[in-house]
Amino acid sequence: MTIETKEERLQKILEDEKNALVRPRPFNDDIDMEDIDDIEPSVVNDAEVNIQFDQIKSSSDEPDNEVKMNRVIKYEVSITGINLRLAEWRTSPKGILILPNNKDVYISIVDNNKTTISLTGNRSGVASLQLILKDEDNEDIVYYATPRQIRVTPPKPNPNTDCSASNCEKFDDLLTIRSESMQWPSQWESISKSFVVHLQDKEGGDVQNKEVKLTYDVENSTLAVEPEIYNADGEKINVSKTNKYGIANFKVKFKRTEPKQVAVFYAESENSEDPEKPFKSRDYYVEMTTEKLPSPKVPATLNGILSYHSENYCVNANLILGRDISESTQVGFYFNDQLKMLPCTDKSAVSVRLENQSLTNGIHYISFFTVDIFDNICFSRRERIIVDNSLTGECSKQIKNIAPKPCISVTIPQICDRYFNSVNIRLIPSLCLQIKNRVAKMNIQKMVIIFNGYSKVNSSERTLVYRSTLEIYADDPRLGNFLHDTTPNNDPINMVEIVEPALESILADALPNIEVGQLGIQVMVFEKTGNCYLCGENMYTVSLRLPCA
Repeated sequence: MTIETKEERLQKILEDEKNALVRPRPFNDDIDMEDIDDIEPSVVNDAEVNIQFDQIKSSSDEPDNEVKMNRVIKYEVSITGINLRLAEWRTSPKGILILPNNKDVYISIVDNNKTTISLTGNRSGVASLQLILKDEDNEDIVYYATPRQIRVTPPKPNPNTDCSASNCEKFDDLLTIRSESMQWPSQWESISKSFVVHLQDKEGGDVQNKEVKLTYDVENSTLAVEPEIYNADGEKINVSKTNKYGIANFKVKFKRTEPKQVAVFYAESENSEDPEKPFKSRDYYVEMTTEKLPSPKVPATLNGILSYHSENYCVNANLILGRDISESTQVGFYFNDQLKMLPCTDKSAVSVRLENQSLTNGIHYISFFTVDIFDNICFSRRERIIVDNSLTGECSKQIKNIAPKPCISVTIPQICDRYFNSVNIRLIPSLCLQIKNRVAKMNIQKMVIIFNGYSKVNSSERTLVYRSTLEIYADDPRLGNFLHDTTPNNDPINMVEIVEPALESILADALPNIEVGQLGIQVMVFEKTGNCYLCGENMYTVSLRLPCA
């Protein structure tokens, strides 16, 4: 998206007043208000538009519309009476309030008539916060909200630590901190957040082999439990040495945090020219937040267990990115504690391959986050996967003394032509189970119905993009006498139709992932001895183009 200057915006309004949706007096320090007296009133009635700023306070005694230097002030903004989804934020004069992306313009999304904005007090003074609402498809349509005045005040003096004006520390940005984002989900306790500290000399050169310290500011943070800081060697210590590029890496784990809590960090390094005045970075704020994206899906998992040596399984994780995603969005994927950055080549989902050498037996966790060009970030929920390669080939076991081999098939009777389209997916489905061969001699414990989603790449290739399972135990009262032999082998055996509430949600999840391809449904029969047998797969054609979420 092209960010226009205010002068360009005014010129466009003057040239085409009738097509612009704009208040008659936009906020702009650089424009003489007398120059725009002839602009016609907005075609949107101000009485219909209601914009309410609700300040999110950490304590009841926190003043309204006021923030101390190096602290954060946050608003939840409710917008009604107008249907514009892009919220553009600007401040003036510059330098008093800092936007989340440290730039002159910050963009947030209005979702469910709400959006949020967090600002950091940088220096004393009063600044105006301007909200400009824009149409995401037509940037000529804008609406200027009434500016909000915010006061930035100096921090309370601390006689034990504060210095006089003549010898106060200076932030000359020789020591800087970077991280994935200024937010972190409170539920990601086992994932380490990465911090990169960069040390330079006064000439801009990298300072190598120098100790730097990453410090958690207890006094200015609101966390109940102090986070754990690890150096590049994995030691639980907040001191590390810079490499040849002047970089020192740290990892931080947050424990028992709550959304909206704030953690403050800063870096320090010894000043060889004046040991009493060490180099110190600016404060780095991390706000704890919630998980808004769905958890990653691993199609190859069966009954929650991944056995990746089997030829029938592909070991990929599908990341459902949600809406408002562009190709410039970056995706960060975590396998346990390891971060891998991915480009976004699709507007809805990304597939990432799980490396075989990482898939050791045991419990693993995967999660991801997205960052757009405006530094807006969203985090997913975490997904647990169990890897157990001892299960490889388990369901190729032959069940002895059963001839002919048992076969239980499953169909969805509402899809009589075995063709899913955008119309019949709205039908309430049920499951029809049919036994084609005798099963009474089997000591059946349960049946696992497997739903395999195949996306059609071309006329000859297909890719497994979805897998889910549904367990039905032998003593389920809905089955009745289904698993009992009641007729000779050459007669049709039992059939039963059951309504399963989970089936509707399985199809709602599977079909959009497939979009164009096939849905396979098959049954795995488990004996109480642990043996199992995989029956044949019934295939359904899927052809639908669902609108983006």
